[in-house]
Amino acid sequence: MKFGFIVDSGTFGGAEKQCIILAKKLSEAKHEIVFLLLNNNQSHDLDNKLNELNFEFYDLGFKFHSDHIRRFFNIIPLLFKIRKYDIDILLPYTIRPNVNINFFWQITGAKACLWNQRDEGHGITLGNYKDKILSLALMNTSGIISNSGGGLDFISNYIQKPKKIRLINNGIEIKKPLLNRTEVLKSLDINEQAFLVLKIA
Repeated sequence: MKFGFIVDSGTFGGAEKQCIILAKKLSEAKHEIVFLLLNNNQSHDLDNKLNELNFEFYDLGFKFHSDHIRRFFNIIPLLFKIRKYDIDILLPYTIRPNVNINFFWQITGAKACLWNQRDEGHGITLGNYKDKILSLALMNTSGIISNSGGGLDFISNYIQKPKKIRLINNGIEIKKPLLNRTEVLKSLDINEQAFLVLKIA
């Protein structure tokens, strides 16, 4: 099976990190992976990471417009571009890929498209014109995944079928430590009897 991860740009952040963790697991299970960047005109940190991991990736050169008519006429060619990669499951991450791909994802020829809600709706407010667009895209998605209760609560405001929503917490990568406890404390010049507090943000 072929999975297509669709991200906003070449910027490497939390959502992109989660894409890579899942992509690595799917690749280990012998699935094909391709990354599609809507518009890679910003940072190229993600490109470098994907090159390092030998993942196939492409820049779709999508133009973002606030005008609805221009946006609509840009989405259709975008979906036909995606079609040529012969993807079975589409996995858009973050708001712009989620909305633009889920609107008419069937044009791509994929079997399914999953909405990935990675935050609590930052930058999106209830009661404006975006609500209608968001609701229509959510109505057309195959299923919705949120990585937090807050994200799940937010997205529930826009959809009438809560059974389509699944809470799946972020994946983690456990790496073998390079140093043992004694070596770490020594490198930080900390006494082994010292009381230490670790804050994870």
